[in-house]
Amino acid sequence: MSDKPVIRLAYAADLPDLVDLAARSFRDAFEDDNDQHDIEDYLRNSMSLENLEEEFRDAESRFLLACADDIEKLLGYAKLRNGSKHASVSGEAPIEVVRIYADSSMIGKGVGAALMTECFKQAHSLACDVIWLGVWDKNRRAIQFYERWGFSIVGEHEFRLGSDIQNDLIMSKSLSFGSCR
Repeated sequence: MSDKPVIRLAYAADLPDLVDLAARSFRDAFEDDNDQHDIEDYLRNSMSLENLEEEFRDAESRFLLACADDIEKLLGYAKLRNGSKHASVSGEAPIEVVRIYADSSMIGKGVGAALMTECFKQAHSLACDVIWLGVWDKNRRAIQFYERWGFSIVGEHEFRLGSDIQNDLIMSKSLSFGSCR
């Protein structure tokens, strides 16, 4: 792989590989701290091929893929949803980073940074004035990553992982012309 991954929009043909990456990266990120049954329940109900196909068809959603030089090996992904807004997020033209994950072998190698850079570019191209996300309050590494990108905590909400109700922090960053990295 070159120094930076290639970032591109996902196509429908990418969805089977995306399902695999989504499940692997979610498990890697959360299975040590959560009940295995809750993880599997969440994956079955939220990250199945059928679910991702439905999300992919949503006109307000965009999937970004981080790929190796060959453009076929997926290293990470992000999902954006234009117009989505939590009550604690200010701004008139919001965009949500619904998910951003890297393959565990790629963490710390620039995949997350490349994806976040593209998230900011997409937000700018859509004239969004705020970018926001929810992150599990126990995921310190992710929270620190978002803080380095200028996100700050503005609220919280409940997140259901299987039968477990967890607390997500809502983090946002105001955008203006020139604020994208």
